[in-house]
Amino acid sequence: MRFYKYHGTGNDFIVIELKNQNEIPSTDNIINWCKPHFGVGADGVLVILPSEKADYKMRIFNSDGSEAQMCGNGIRCVAFHIKKFMNFENSDIFIETNIGELLCSTKIVTENSNKILVSVKMGEAFFEAPELFVGNHINDSIDDLTFTSVSVGNPHMIFFLNEISTNIAINFGEKYGKNRVYLEGTNVETAKIIDEKSLELIVFERGCGLTMACGTGACATVAAGIKNGYLKSNETVEVKLPGGSLFINVSDNFKTIIMTGEAEFVFKGELN
Repeated sequence: MRFYKYHGTGNDFIVIELKNQNEIPSTDNIINWCKPHFGVGADGVLVILPSEKADYKMRIFNSDGSEAQMCGNGIRCVAFHIKKFMNFENSDIFIETNIGELLCSTKIVTENSNKILVSVKMGEAFFEAPELFVGNHINDSIDDLTFTSVSVGNPHMIFFLNEISTNIAINFGEKYGKNRVYLEGTNVETAKIIDEKSLELIVFERGCGLTMACGTGACATVAAGIKNGYLKSNETVEVKLPGGSLFINVSDNFKTIIMTGEAEFVFKGELN
């Protein structure tokens, strides 16, 4: 099976093209392919399929084999792949996901075309999502720490702290990621506000742990920052992640989120 390796802001993926759902790899294969040193190594596997609703369909599998509803960095990589390897001529690509059809706008940003800038209309931020978490938690508290719950198709638990670090992110992720508020676990974000247009963020993702970046996490964190009065709506906010920056714009009613960032092709090969 042919595969393609990509990363979006350090969040790395194996991308494969399939003709139908019956060809989806087994959980064991996904886990083994994603293992660093022993496999290709990745945070997840992105499957591109035909779609009856959009140009293409994307399914997302975490490195532990579980399926995710959405992945912001992943959809940028899929858009790049469709543009680069699947002879798709339009710069705008509609991609079907488990949270609906999303519009991706692509722009080549380097001469060798191994890197592309993609803007994605990520949909809406919800502060109540009964299918994902129980209740409304805006500036709520746990263990004397305040947090905000946000859904952008998948759940996020966001902590705004004076200082953040990898150790803090791992500790919070392992401690709170399976809190009973969240029906199937949650992504955990630790964020530090720099000013009204920028913040630092480290994400512990449900299904794969600490990552270099998380697109939906960046969107959810900016929405939470606006809701709590730390950031301004309708302004582009730079989210500085360990793997690089993403640029997020959230409307004042939280119904439109636009995420912009790079995606980069790394290499391709064959999977057994």
